[in-house]
Order: sequence, then C-alpha cells, then structure tokens
Amino acid sequence: MQFLCSHCEKNVEYSGERPRFCSHCGGSLHSTIGPDEQTLDVTLDATPDSTPQQSSSGVRFTPSTIGGYRLFDELGRGGMGTVYEAEEAATGRRVALKLLAPHASTSDDGVQRFLQEGRYAASLSHPRSTFVYAAGEDEGRLFIVMELMSGGTLKDLVDKDGPLPVTRAVDFMLDVIDGLQSAHAKNLIHRDLKPSNCFIDNSGRAKVGDFGLSKSLVADAGLTRTGAFMGTPMFAAPEQVKSQAVTVQTDIYAVGATLYHLLTGQGPYGGDAAGVIAAIVSEAPPSMRSHRAEIPLGLDRTVAWAMEKDVEKRPQSLADLRERLEPFSGREASFADLGRRLAAFSIDGFVITNVTTFVLVLLAIPAMIAFKAIATLPLTLATASAVIVIGYFAFAEWRWGKGVGKYIMGLRVTNEDGAAPTLIQTTIRAAILPGLQVFFGTILPLIVHDTRSFPETLEDPMGRALWSLRSQIYPILGWVMLLLCTVTMRRENGLKGIHEIASGTWVRRDRRAAKSRYETSIRVGQLVYDMPEAIGDFKILGDLGAYGDRRLWFARDENLKRTVWVMASSDEAGPSAARRSLDRTTRLRWLRGGALDGYVQDEKSGETPDSPFASRSDEQQATRWDAFEAFEAGPFAPFTNSLSQSCRTLALVANELDEAVRDGTLPEQLTHGQVWIDANGTPKLLDWAETQPIDGSTTAQAAKPRSDVERAIDFLQQLVKQQCQRPYAAGEIHDLHRQLPDKPREDETLRWAGRMLREMGDSDSRGMTWDERFGLLAISATLEWAFLNLAATISLMALFIATTLSPDQLAFSILPLLFAMPLVSGYFFHGGAVFAFAGVSLRRLNGEPASRTRSVFRTVLAWTPACLSSAALAALLTISVVKAPTEPENWVILIIAWIALGLLHLVGAAYAVLSPKRNLPDFVTGTYLSLR
Repeated sequence: MQFLCSHCEKNVEYSGERPRFCSHCGGSLHSTIGPDEQTLDVTLDATPDSTPQQSSSGVRFTPSTIGGYRLFDELGRGGMGTVYEAEEAATGRRVALKLLAPHASTSDDGVQRFLQEGRYAASLSHPRSTFVYAAGEDEGRLFIVMELMSGGTLKDLVDKDGPLPVTRAVDFMLDVIDGLQSAHAKNLIHRDLKPSNCFIDNSGRAKVGDFGLSKSLVADAGLTRTGAFMGTPMFAAPEQVKSQAVTVQTDIYAVGATLYHLLTGQGPYGGDAAGVIAAIVSEAPPSMRSHRAEIPLGLDRTVAWAMEKDVEKRPQSLADLRERLEPFSGREASFADLGRRLAAFSIDGFVITNVTTFVLVLLAIPAMIAFKAIATLPLTLATASAVIVIGYFAFAEWRWGKGVGKYIMGLRVTNEDGAAPTLIQTTIRAAILPGLQVFFGTILPLIVHDTRSFPETLEDPMGRALWSLRSQIYPILGWVMLLLCTVTMRRENGLKGIHEIASGTWVRRDRRAAKSRYETSIRVGQLVYDMPEAIGDFKILGDLGAYGDRRLWFARDENLKRTVWVMASSDEAGPSAARRSLDRTTRLRWLRGGALDGYVQDEKSGETPDSPFASRSDEQQATRWDAFEAFEAGPFAPFTNSLSQSCRTLALVANELDEAVRDGTLPEQLTHGQVWIDANGTPKLLDWAETQPIDGSTTAQAAKPRSDVERAIDFLQQLVKQQCQRPYAAGEIHDLHRQLPDKPREDETLRWAGRMLREMGDSDSRGMTWDERFGLLAISATLEWAFLNLAATISLMALFIATTLSPDQLAFSILPLLFAMPLVSGYFFHGGAVFAFAGVSLRRLNGEPASRTRSVFRTVLAWTPACLSSAALAALLTISVVKAPTEPENWVILIIAWIALGLLHLVGAAYAVLSPKRNLPDFVTGTYLSLR
C-alpha cells in the first residue's frame, strides 16, 4: 500500500500498520492518520515545495496581508507555522514572515513557544544568525518578521545539486558553527539544527535560523513537555529522542548529522521515522566513505566523533569540533604555510644540532687525549648526533605534538584525524626528515671519504680545491633531501610532504586561544526628564547623546524583549526606501519609524531646553523617530587591535562603501567616529555623524559638490592614513596610502582597495614579531648560510687552482668572498634572499621602501659578524689541520675559539629577537623590517 505525504509530496509505501512518519522527509503524518490515533510531537522539516496551509474545513488558503505586510509565495513550513516571502507595505522592504499555524495558536503552549522563537532569535546579533526585524499580532494571528534569505536552504542545495564538494560542505558548517557559538554564548541550545534550518545568504554564506525549539540553559520557558520528543528525528541526538537533558553536545551531534547529509546527500539513518529514532539510540551511523569513497578519512572520523552516542565522548565544545574541521575547509588556509614550516624546522635543527654538537665535542676531548682515537671519532660523533636529532623530533612530536621550533612558530603535528600522532608515526616521520638530511649531510661524507687522508691532499692544488668543495657539497646535499620531501606538497593534499604521506601525519596551525569578543565602550546615559517614556512598542531607557541635529536614545522592544536604538531627528522623510531595506551586516538594520510630536532640542548645543515644548529661534522640532538594531559596540580604535585585524576591518568598510555608493545609501557625512565595531569584530558604518565632517575633504573641496564615490574614497584614504601612523607599520599599508590618491575616482578603486586590505589582513600584514624574527634567523643560519658558503667555496676552488698560495693565505682569502655573497644578495633581493622568500620588506622609517644602496649596506652589516667568525674559524681549522692534525692540544684551542665566536653569535641573535622590528644594523641604516 502507499499514499502521498502532504509535506514532501512523495509516495510512502508500507505494509501492515499505517506509518506515523514519512520515510523520506521524517515529517509527522498526523494529517493522514485517523483522529483516534496517537502521534509523537515531532517538528516537521520545512521544504520549499510543501503545500499551502489548510483550514479546519480542509479548504486551502493563503492570507493576503497581515500586520502591514503583503504575503506572496510560501517558502516552507514546520510544526510551528508557515514561512512566506512578504513585503512591508509602507517601505517596500522584502522580508520573510513566519505565521503561527492555526492548530498551534489554539494552545497557550504553542503561542508561548512561537513568541519564544522570536525572542531567542532577536537576542542574537551575529552575521551567521538570521536577523529578526519584528514580531506582532494581527486579528489574533501571531507573526515574526525576519530577513529574507534568497539563497534558500542547505537542504534545497543538496536536493538540487546532490552531495556537496568536501570543502564547500565544511565551509558551510563552519558558518553554522559560528552562528551556534553566538547562541551558546547566550546559553541557548538550538535543539533543531538540520539542513532546512541553515539558510544561504546573498554572499553564499550559511546562517542559522528557526529557533522555535531553542532552550535556554539559564531560564527555560518550561515548554518542553515531559516524555515528548521535540525536534526532527533524522538529525536529533540520542539524549534528545530519549527526552533527556540537552546540552551543547546536542547541537554538536546535529552539526555532525547535518554535515553527513551535505556530504552524502542522505541522512545518517534510513527507514521511516520510528526506525530512525530506534537506530539513533542503538546504532552507529554508517561511514560516510561507504557512500562516497573520496571523503577524507580524517573528516569521516571527525563526523563520527561528533555523532557519538555517549555525550562525554563527543567534542566538549563547538570550538573543539571547529578545530578538527578547519583542515578540510577551502575558505581559509588552516594548513601551515611552507615558509612558517621551514622556519620551525630550521629553529629545531639549529638548536638541537648545535646543542648536541657542543655536548658531544666537549665529551670527546677526554676521549681524544686518553685514546688518541682521532681517526674514528668523527664518524662516531656524527652517528651519535644523528640518533639524538631523530630521537628529539620523534619524541617531542609524539609527546607534545611539537618541538621548540614548532612551538615558537605556532605549529603542531597531528595524524590524519587531527588527533595526536603515535610514536611509530613520529619515528617514521623523523627518520625521513630530518633523518635523510642528517645522513647525507654529515654521515655519508665520513663513510665515503677516508678522513685520515685529507690533510695530505692539501699539498696538491686540485686536491685542496676538491677537499674544500666536498666539505660544502655534502651539507647542501642534505638540504636537497629536505627540498625533495616537499615535492608532493599541494594545496589539495594539505601541503603534505613525502615524510608526512609515509607517516600518516601533517602539520597544521596550532590555534591558540584567542579573544573571542571585542572590547565595547558605549555608555548609556541617564534618563532625561523630557524624553518620551515610550515610542510605539519601544520603551525609552536612556540617552546616548546628540549627533548634530539628531538625538540617540536607548530603548527596549517590549515584544521581542531586546534593546534597540531610537534616533530622533527633524528629517520628516526619514531614511530612504533603499536604506530601510538594507540587510548587510556592516550597516545597522532599520526596524521601524514614524512621526514624533513634542520633542524639542537645542540646535546649537544639542541639549534639551527647560521645556520640552518651548519655541525659540535657536531650537528645532524633532519630528521623526527611527528605530535601529542595537549592539554591544565601541568606536573603531585604529591602534587598539593588531594591524592585520585593522586591515580586515577596513576591507569590510571598503566593501560597505562600495555597496553604499552603488545603492545610494552612503551617509550624508562621513567621520572617523562613524565606524564602530561590534562584539563579534564586525565593523558597522553608522548613519549619524558628528557635526564637523572629517571625510578627507579640504575647504576648497567642500565648496564644490563631490560625488558619493569621491567622498567614499577620501574617507577610506583617511582611515588608511591612521594605520600608517603606527610605529613601524607594515610597508604595504604605506604603499596603499600613497597609491590611493593617484587612482581614478570610481567604484573600481574602492574594490581594488578592499582587495588590497583583505590580502594584507589575510597575510597577517604587520611589523615583525619576535617569533617570526627567530624563524628568520634560523633560516638564515642554516639554509641561506649553507648556500652562501657553497658559493664562496666554489669561488675559492677556482682561486686554489689558479694560484700557488699557501694554505694559510688561502684560508684568509675566503673573507672577501664571503662578504661578496651578502652584497650580491642584498642588491638583488632588497635585503637578502630569505627576505624575498619569507615576504619581508625592508623599509625606511617613513614607510618608504629602502633603496638598493641602503639594502646592500644593511645586508653587509648584518652578515659581518658571521663572515668574520667564519673566516676566523676557517683559518684556525686550516692551521690546526696543516700544522699538527694529530695533536689534541690544537683541537682544544680550536674549540675554545669556536665557543667564544658562538657566544658572540648568540648575543647578536638574542638582540635581534628582543628587538625584532629593528636590530643594530637597522639603527645604523635607518630601516626596519616589515612583513609584506
């Protein structure tokens, strides 16, 4: 037998007892079941093609207007009501209007739950949560007015396109997690998250909506009936279907189930709703890879982790789940970039190699004196050093997920699931890298060449040339092995090297706890005696001050139990229709407005006169009020946050200015104080301003009309100029400030500036920090120094062949060759090859790029200590080897000199780390370092 489901309009086949739930959509089939049969209280899954509402007589109807809104197409329906696309008759603003279902309006429980949905949703002001404009009642019918999500739902998307690509599905769920986190911060549990409650906005991002079943952990409305299951079966957690206490883990389960649906095109469990409920309690969901083999194993395990039956085994917070999902995102680079990884590796290698060598050499002195074991000692020491280095990497990355270098650079080693790797995995990883590098760089040359014979080769010019070249070739060969391990690194595989593919590990950013909310600084003033007590449904609570000819009040929406801002002004027309319809997160949403009678304020001082109804020539009548959303906020402080944060903020401001120019909603005045930041870090461009515009216009410019795009570009220019006033600001912000005035005054300039600012924010554009300076030093002390030595040795080899200089003279001739390498590098790379690789810019104190001459001078100064110590070490080594290679006393002298020079290096490096933006060469040359 079969019948048609009234919700999804699909045939439901069955034998025996008639089913209570649709096997396709999970909706309750109470409308097709006789009146004597009992049903579970299950919220229906909203679908865009569901049938219109029916009256008790069975006649289909669609209300035409309600509460000043004209209703059009039905967008979907659920257990609480039906959602329509609507238009506000007075303003023409398009919205989504949810109308309480007739069967729910007959019970106090249904009415209270419906009002609760509006209040909970209205309490959230987050870019990833749907916004509620108003709630009201018209002839006994309750309704909630929300922003219209023209992109449909995630369910619609899967129904249309099938399973989503991995990165796209994860990106959507990261948006959903952001929205849920804002709810959890207010102690709200959604309880009914599913694909049809995740909406897609105009920018293609996801938002969480439909808080009809939300529960407050602080003050529950007492609406959950004992023994009743509230939610949609397919995406409900086990504790939810068993009517047990719900927690944040309940929403975490729903996130996993929703992601399962996006990736596979079906729910975690099959069958009718009763079977689904039974499976949720007793069975683990099938692996997603059984439906799609290309789903990464780590992602499959992460979703299974989120859907654990035991609450305690699930992620304990959405932040934990986000951390495991981010590596699979296509939106942001959660994998560590190659430069940062190389810096971490260089730090680890530099520290452990030098410490190990220092300790082993000190231990070797007694052995050399006692046993005269010079011939076999180098190979013994090299092998012991290699074992210690590999053991260090294997143990540290197994025990803590990081060594010293990765800790400094903010990296962590994980397995493919994002969890801690095993000791076997880290051992395999370390044996390949740095194991191969150490073997080819230090052990192989000692095995291949007889170390006892190399002093005699110095008598032959070709022999000594080949010996010197060989001494540099093997370290370079070690670095070549490192580079070979990177050939498999691709964005698609998470930048996995050969050593990571072989060991089943990867390196990712170790996202340390960050400040989740921004400081807010708005202060609500005291009640003023002549303010109205209420305007419409808004109860006036306090005064926020005067803004030119306007007055801002702090009020409370009695219907939705939320705070709003009410602006009183003499502008009888109020905001334009385009402004009232704005739903961008970078502007305050307009709620309602109307006529205001009887309020007068002083035009000059902005203070209210003695009588609210006085009439004087220096006073003006406020005739209009407009209510806007309120938010925890503070003015944009240019130097409070990091430059990268400020650049991301300004990128959003530039985008808002571009949009406002195009739709004609740019404020009449633009001042620095109009950019505010909400608690989520989102900038808001306010409509009101101080009386004196400071949008970059001069007196001469103010005398002639300027277009909106000219005003917007000048305003952005002033905001960028503020960032240039930071000490040692990143060079690119200076470049942007210099280039903006030369750009044409057109829309494309705003979009170009927005892209530049966004790139600066994404690349952490700012001055050098200590950990980055440490990483830069490590790369220079290892990779760059090795290549500089190779170049100097090749040059020296030609000199050896062409001359008959003594070994002592040849040793000291390396000094000018060593200095030649930094000179060439500084000229062609504006400060050094590592600067070009790591994206470091050398700047003058005024932010201008340093000239080539200044760059060469600074580079030579920076390399002088290393060049001098290296030349001195080469001289000591040559003299010791030629004169008395078998006398331990000469090696003792060499070790003492090496320690002294090493301490000199450490002092210079320590100062550079303590003063990362400017070290000693910078003070001499008048420069500073900045990340590009």
